[in-house]
Amino acid sequence: MKFVKENQGHPEVCEWCQKEYKRPDVVWKWNPDEESWYRWYDGNWHYWGPSKDGFTEGGWSWYNGYWHNDGYTFKYEDGKWHRFQDHKWEVYGEEVPVDPSPPTGKKICRPFYKMMKQGFPQSLSSTQVPRCKVGDQIYMWTDEAACKFLGGKKAYQERVVCKSGESHKWKRVVKCATGPEKLESGGFDYKTGKLKSSLYRFTQCGAYRDSSMQDKFYLYLFGQCHTVSTDVAKYLFKSPTKLTTLSTAQMASCKQGSSFAETARLYSAQGGALFLKNHKMMQLESDEAFAQCQFDKSKVEPMSDADFAKQQVGDIITA
Repeated sequence: MKFVKENQGHPEVCEWCQKEYKRPDVVWKWNPDEESWYRWYDGNWHYWGPSKDGFTEGGWSWYNGYWHNDGYTFKYEDGKWHRFQDHKWEVYGEEVPVDPSPPTGKKICRPFYKMMKQGFPQSLSSTQVPRCKVGDQIYMWTDEAACKFLGGKKAYQERVVCKSGESHKWKRVVKCATGPEKLESGGFDYKTGKLKSSLYRFTQCGAYRDSSMQDKFYLYLFGQCHTVSTDVAKYLFKSPTKLTTLSTAQMASCKQGSSFAETARLYSAQGGALFLKNHKMMQLESDEAFAQCQFDKSKVEPMSDADFAKQQVGDIITA
C-alpha cells in the first residue's frame, strides 16, 4: 500500500485500481463546516441532510414533487428551503434539519387567577375541585389547554365554604409565552404549488361577508369565523364596517366559531382596560387591536370593579 500511495500515477497502480476497485452505487461527501452530507447524482452534488438517512429519517416523505414532514410541505428553491404554512410559502432556511422544529409564533398572553393565599376556615363544608398546579403555585382550573400553556398539570384541592375564618385569596394575572405555534398548512394545491384557489387567507380581526349574505358578517378571531348579526354589530363596530366580500367556497374554508351573543357589548374596566363582553370577557391587548377589529370607542360602556369581578374572563384579543 505504501507503493500505491507514493506512485498513484503509475500504470500498474491504475490497472490494479480499475480491476480491484468498484465504484460505489451511492457516492457521499461530508461537509464539516455545515455538518451535512452531500450525495452525488444527476451529475452534481446535492445537499442531503445531517444524516445519511436523509429526509426519510424523522418522518420525512417525498410526494408529488415535494418533501413532507409533520404535516408541512417543503420545497427547495433558489438555494433555500421553503415551508408551506399559514396558507403561503415561507422561507425556512438554507438547510433543513432531520426534525425541523415548528415555527415560533408571536407572544401569546392569557389571563389566569393565581392563588395568593390559602384560607384557614374554622367551620366549613368541602369538596374536591380541579386546579392547575405549576410547581408550588396554584391557579384556577379552566381547561387542559390553559393549564398546559402555563406548563402545569391537573391536581385536586379541597374547596371550602366558610362559615367563619378566611377564604382563599386569588389575584388575576396575565401570563405570556413565546413558543411553538403550529400554523395551519392545509389548502396546498399540488398542481399549482400554491394555496387552492377556493381558499382564502384570513387574518386576525378581519371582517368578512359571504357574497350571498345580507344581514350578518363574520369576525375572524383565533383561527375561527364568528357570526355577527347586524343587530349586534350596531353596539360594537364602526359604521360603516369595512367588509371583505368572499365567495361561498372561500367562506366555507374558514373554521366556524360561535356566533356573537345578542348581549355582546364593549366595556372599560380595571382602570381603563378595554373588553369585549361576548360569551366571556375578552380583553383587548392594545388600541391597535381595538382599531383593527373596527370596534367603535364611542360605544364603550364603563363597568365597575365589583361587576367585573363577577365576570368569566376569556382570551386576550391581539392584533
